[in-house]
Amino acid sequence: MTEQTDETRVIKIALLGFFIISVLELTAYFFTNFLVLLAEALMALSQILISAFLLISVIWSRKPADEFYMFGRGRVENVAALVSAMIIIFVMALKHFERLYQNYPVLEPNSRT
Repeated sequence: MTEQTDETRVIKIALLGFFIISVLELTAYFFTNFLVLLAEALMALSQILISAFLLISVIWSRKPADEFYMFGRGRVENVAALVSAMIIIFVMALKHFERLYQNYPVLEPNSRT
């Protein structure tokens, strides 16, 4: 097997695993209505999008050199990894800022009498 097929095979297996996990978590959520399962399923779906993006970048980076890209497209993987990391950081920051601005009721401490 060549290096390219090994790289794409690993990413395809990860995509399949994330897809199966997200389907199972969504199914379990619809049966139990447990909100944590929905959050985990959405996280698995975001991992599917990132893995698909990385798969496309690996395939594209392995194209041979041509007139426009004289030295090939090897740097595409580095840029894709950077973009994927930025997406993950953005999603996590968005989640934390959303939680920061939610209005939770202030509970009075129990008075001891």
